[in-house]
This record gives sequence, C-alpha cells and structure tokens, in this order.
Amino acid sequence: MGMGEKVGRTEARGREGGVCVWNEGERGALEGVLGGVVEGLREGRGEVWRWWLWGSPVGVGVVGGWVVWKGWRARVGWERRREEEGEGEREREEGGKEEEEKEL
Repeated sequence: MGMGEKVGRTEARGREGGVCVWNEGERGALEGVLGGVVEGLREGRGEVWRWWLWGSPVGVGVVGGWVVWKGWRARVGWERRREEEGEGEREREEGGKEEEEKEL
C-alpha cells in the first residue's frame, strides 16, 4: 500500500478517524504541527467519557462496536470509490484504444 492510498483512507474516515501530517519542512515546523494536532485531539475528548468508560464495561462494548462499524463503513466506501475510479480509468483507456482503431 502506497502513501497516497494511506492518506486517502485516513481522509475518508474524517477528522475523527485520523489526521495526516506531512513531514515536508524542518523539525521545528513538524513539532509545531504535531503539537497542534495533539492539542486538537485532547480538546475533542472529554474527561467525563474517559471515567465513564472505565466504570462501564457495557459502555466500552458499545463504543468499541461503534468505532469498528464506522471503520468498516469507511473502508467499504473507500474501496467502492477506488473501484469507481478504476472503472473510469479503464473506460478512458478503452475509449482511447477504440479511437486509435478507427483511425487505422
């Protein structure tokens, strides 16, 4: 699996499913970006939920099931988009071949 596919899958899951951080600059710039991402993750997760899940095994099961279901939906959607893109590319290639044959 290439980097482009990994980035596409992460972006398909949305902001809650992961964040892509590009390492194209210097170390200081990367540390700043990562610090912002980590702060955003901390702000999005409440302390109440953490403690509630520690005390509720049923809650852990429900939340875990929800996360697995969302991941499955994202994966299926990603694969469907990839197949559609592949079919579009094949149609363009076949269309080009047919035009070449007509010219001959």
